[in-house]
Amino acid sequence: MSGEKKYFNDALIFRGGDFIESIIPEMLRFYLSKNPTSALAVYHFKDSRFSFVDGNDSFSSFFGEDISHFPEAFVSEKHLCPGDKSSFLSFFKNLETAEEETSLSFSCYLPSGSRKLFEIIAKKEKDFSILLINDKTESRSKARKFQLYQAVVSERSLACLEIDLIDNFAILTGGKEKDRIWGTNRDEMYYTEFLNHFLSLIDDDEERENAKEQFSLQSLINSYKHGQKDVGIIFSSLNFLKGKKCRALNQLVVNSQNGHICSIFSVINVSPFYSKIEELTVIADTDPSTKLYNRYAFEKKTKPFFEDGDTHVLLLMDIDNFKDINDQYGHMMGDKGLCLLANLLNKTFGERGIVGRYGGDEFLIVLKDGSDFLKTKKTVQHFQEEIKEVFHKSGLPFDATVSCGATFFGKRARKSYETAFREVDKALYFAKSCGKNYVFFYEIND
Repeated sequence: MSGEKKYFNDALIFRGGDFIESIIPEMLRFYLSKNPTSALAVYHFKDSRFSFVDGNDSFSSFFGEDISHFPEAFVSEKHLCPGDKSSFLSFFKNLETAEEETSLSFSCYLPSGSRKLFEIIAKKEKDFSILLINDKTESRSKARKFQLYQAVVSERSLACLEIDLIDNFAILTGGKEKDRIWGTNRDEMYYTEFLNHFLSLIDDDEERENAKEQFSLQSLINSYKHGQKDVGIIFSSLNFLKGKKCRALNQLVVNSQNGHICSIFSVINVSPFYSKIEELTVIADTDPSTKLYNRYAFEKKTKPFFEDGDTHVLLLMDIDNFKDINDQYGHMMGDKGLCLLANLLNKTFGERGIVGRYGGDEFLIVLKDGSDFLKTKKTVQHFQEEIKEVFHKSGLPFDATVSCGATFFGKRARKSYETAFREVDKALYFAKSCGKNYVFFYEIND
C-alpha cells in the first residue's frame, strides 16, 4: 500500500486509499503486537458501524467485531461510569464534523466489578475515522493522576487509596495496614463498599457516626463545592490499633482529565505526635521547680469549677517571711523550702481539688466542696499546723509558717476567676496583717 506516512499517537498510520484489514501495514501490525494494551478499529459514518481491525483478542470480545449503530449498542450493553455515557455518545455523533484528530477517555465496569479506563484517539478520513483504542487501566495505576498525599511514603502511613467520588469508585495504593483497612484482596471496589467496611473497624459509636456522616459520598462532594479541600477525623477506637490514635484524611481534588471530584484518602498513625504534644503540654503547664501547675495552667484547669454552679473555695497561700529566708540561707535553700511546701500541698489537697504555683512563694488551691465554711476553715488550719511540723522535721536550717486568704465562689457566690482572685489576694493581705500563720476568708471572718 502506498501513501503518506504519518505518526498517529505512536502508531504508524498510512493515509490514502481504502483502509481494510487485509492491507494493514506490517509496521502497524508490529506496533500492535508489541502493545497488547492497544487495538485498531474503523468507525463508518454512514451507518455508525464499528469494525474491529487488529489488536488483542480482549478488545474484540469487549468492543465487538462488526457492529452497526455502535455508540447506542455499546452504551446500552456496557456499564459505563456515570457522566461518561453522554460524552461517549456525543463523541461518536460529532466525529464526522470533528477536527482531523480528536480523543475521548471513558471508564466502565466489568462483570467482575473491576473498572477499565479506555482512551480512543480518532483520526478522521473521508467517510470514516480510524480509531486507536488504548487500555489505560494499567498505566493509570502506575503513573497516578494525582500527587499522592505525603503520608503515603511516610512510615506512619497505614493505608492510602484514590477515590472517584462521582463514579463511587476506590483504588488501593498502599500502606502498612492496607489489608485490614481495605478489607479485601481486590485492588478496586465501590467506595461505598469500602466505607461500610471501614466503619465496621470503629468501635466507638460517636466516632463511627461522625465518620459515617462526614465521609459519605455526598458529604465529601458538598465539602469540595463549599471550598473545603481537607476532611479529616482523629480516631482512637480502630479495633486493630489498640487505643492508638490515627487520622483519616480525605484530600479533595479534581481530576483534570475528566473533571470528577476525587479524594486521596489516607489513614495515618498520629500517636507519636500526640505523645509529643502531651509531653510538651505537661512541660508548658508545669512549674519546673515544684512540679505543680503554673499560674496559667491553674487558671485553665479551674475554669470548669467557675461554670458548674456548685460552691467551691479558692485559696491563696504563701510562706511567711520568705524573703528573709532567702536572704539569710540563700535561694537554693529557699527553693528546697518551696518544694517541701508544694509536696505537702499536693498530698493534702491534690485529690480534693487543683493545686498550682502562682509565682514566688505564693500557691493557689481550689477545693471542690466548699459548702461548709467551718469544715474548710478547720482543714486549712490543720494544714498550717502540719506544715510547721514538717519544716521542723525536714532538716532544713529554718522553720516556716504559711498565711492563707480564702474566698467562696460558685452557687453561693457567682463570680469570675479574676474577681475571685482579687478577693483572695486581699484576704491574704489581711491574714498577714493579723500576725501571719493565719487564714482569712474574704466574706466571712472571725
